[in-house]
Amino acid sequence: MNSVIIIATVSVCSLFILFPNVYATGIDFQYQYKETWKHLGESSPTMLQGIVIDSNDDLYVIDSNQLIKLTTTNEILWTIIFDFNLSGELFLNQNNEILVVVSDEEVDEIRKYSQLGELVKTWNIDDFDILIDHYIYIDTQENIYITEWIANPFDDTNIIGDVKKFDSSGNLLKNYEDMGLLKLKDDPGNLYTTEPGKIVKYDPNGHKITEFGKQEYRGGIGTFFEQAESIIVDSTGLIFATGGEYGPINIFDEEGNFSGIGDYGWGSKTYGYPMGIALDSQNNAYVTDYSRNTILVYERIPLEYISQNNSSQTEGGGCLIATATYGSEMALEVQQLRELRDNTLLNTESGIRFMNTFNDVYYSFSPIIADMQRENLVFKEIVKIAITPIISSLSILNYVDMNSESEVLGYGISLIILNLGMYLGIPTVVIIGIRKRF
Repeated sequence: MNSVIIIATVSVCSLFILFPNVYATGIDFQYQYKETWKHLGESSPTMLQGIVIDSNDDLYVIDSNQLIKLTTTNEILWTIIFDFNLSGELFLNQNNEILVVVSDEEVDEIRKYSQLGELVKTWNIDDFDILIDHYIYIDTQENIYITEWIANPFDDTNIIGDVKKFDSSGNLLKNYEDMGLLKLKDDPGNLYTTEPGKIVKYDPNGHKITEFGKQEYRGGIGTFFEQAESIIVDSTGLIFATGGEYGPINIFDEEGNFSGIGDYGWGSKTYGYPMGIALDSQNNAYVTDYSRNTILVYERIPLEYISQNNSSQTEGGGCLIATATYGSEMALEVQQLRELRDNTLLNTESGIRFMNTFNDVYYSFSPIIADMQRENLVFKEIVKIAITPIISSLSILNYVDMNSESEVLGYGISLIILNLGMYLGIPTVVIIGIRKRF
């Protein structure tokens, strides 16, 4: 019975809060938005694409016709300007040298630059035994993998293709048949390819190990609407992949447990088309947003730290959404919620269990909602309209005596029924009445 009030009350709160984060089993961290970088290069409009980060935590990013080196504090160190827009592919070798794919009507080659931005070597792609349509991937040993794109005759949205592996001299080393679009070779030599809706992992010999994901338009965690533009792995083997346009930034482990980074949307802290992703030595994430021309920075926060922080917020106040809605922690509505928590819920075993469960959910999304309220007054008023009825009903509990488990459960269930009536019952009756009239 104790679990009933917890589950039901959280369900009521979910009627008006639509943005909870999902944690994957075995992934013991969460990514928290830090900042957004804008206007990196001199081009207008900019088109941010590939991004990599070297062992010194220096970033390299393609912005239209520019290759830009910058620090993790958004300080530009140097810029190389080309006569045409770059294709977006960008790689690092084991010496922290940068390899860029340069392709237009007259030029089709790979160029290698030093950390100082000096041209070191050039490969002519026309010298390789490949078809016209291709995608290039370069590993840290400068082996060059070229995926030959072939349209699937049975599905217009899919792409299959052979992957040819060459050494840096252009000698064919291996041919992988029907693997899809190669995006990553990890340190053990496993290969990761992408197709609409999924990512497939192969062993070094090209034998399929497993696949992840599903295709869904503007889907949630675990979906890849198009081919993943970027796939990387962290030091523990966790896989990070962008979901394509309208897709999320996914994190997943070998068991297929998924989590994510950030949110798709139109706010200043959201992305529209995440094109590239890179991790620094602290595993903070840097994401290029092609459609917004920005780099979003996310910090990796251990769940243990988040849990401890949530507990301190619970003990000292911290009703973030209500505070943002009513403008102050001293607002009457916020004080009523605090009194209900401290004087009633935390005095009973059922109330403590509820607060522990509620805090795990609430503090995973409430900072995002509070920030959105401060940035958008219309959204703030919408939230205020939505939460005022339930806050008013909760204030009733401050005027009744609940000294036992049964009383907490009884009043709690009654309150749930009342709110279900307000949020579901009344709108349903109104809609039915309108339909009957017309």
